[in-house]
Amino acid sequence: AVTCYPPINGAYRWIKIKLPGFSMSIQPSELAKIVVAISTARFCADNLRTFNDLRRFKGGMLQLAAILGPIMMGILIGHDLGTTVLAILTAFCIMMAAGLRLVYLTIPAALAVFGGVYIYFCDPMRRGRVLSFLDPERYASDIGYQLWNSLLALGSGGWFGIGFMESRLKQFYLPESHTDFILAIVGEELGLTALLFLIVLYGLFAWFGMKISLNSTSRLGMLLGFGLTCFITMQAIINISVISGAAPTKGMPAPFISYGGSNMMVCLIAVGLLLSIAEETASPGYTERNMQKLRELWKWIKVW
Repeated sequence: AVTCYPPINGAYRWIKIKLPGFSMSIQPSELAKIVVAISTARFCADNLRTFNDLRRFKGGMLQLAAILGPIMMGILIGHDLGTTVLAILTAFCIMMAAGLRLVYLTIPAALAVFGGVYIYFCDPMRRGRVLSFLDPERYASDIGYQLWNSLLALGSGGWFGIGFMESRLKQFYLPESHTDFILAIVGEELGLTALLFLIVLYGLFAWFGMKISLNSTSRLGMLLGFGLTCFITMQAIINISVISGAAPTKGMPAPFISYGGSNMMVCLIAVGLLLSIAEETASPGYTERNMQKLRELWKWIKVW
């Protein structure tokens, strides 16, 4: 049976799959990031000459909007604004790599301004996040509680931390300490040096991801690799910005580190796709050879 979880913190983001002797929950919005990256890269690769044309539907930007629009709306209906914005940014990064005209960036810029005004005046919850971000100490006891405790965790860690597994703030003080704010606990237990090391690792991931994309021998591989690298890197930047008070609080897990099966699975899928692109570049025909092996493995299946 497939059922929806009740809302958690006001958001409908999880689906529970229950079978005899087996139960799991997934977050479809996480899988949507991969879907958006693949769909946008494939469309732009197949319609490189026409996707910039707003006057045509087939092969133009309007057709791409018709493909991505329902996905974005589905994520937004689940009250997951952060993932929606990240998916849109991923799509635009791929389109810019494919040669998107800069004049078209005025459309999302205008929508961003309109969305910001709407959030500030019509969405009390997100307005509270902005206010707490601007003055976390003032709102430390209510809307800024999470951010303030994150800053306390980072500050108490110093350069080398207070010791592994010795965190005090994760003992019922810092909410979501194992998911969205795990890096604050890393900073408290292992110190600023550990956080700087993690930032270097994320930077290396971005560097090698871009090299894989630029060296790809196919247009699809180049655009897809670029999009996957961008979405993981942007997610890491947003998470680090949130825990350090450089951006308003947003539920965005740290790639490869935060607890959560759906996000970890999506990040590993992205890495697998990047490795596949790199292998195809280093050994042309790699994809076709593996497809042939799969055909031989499953040749007993008759396709009608």
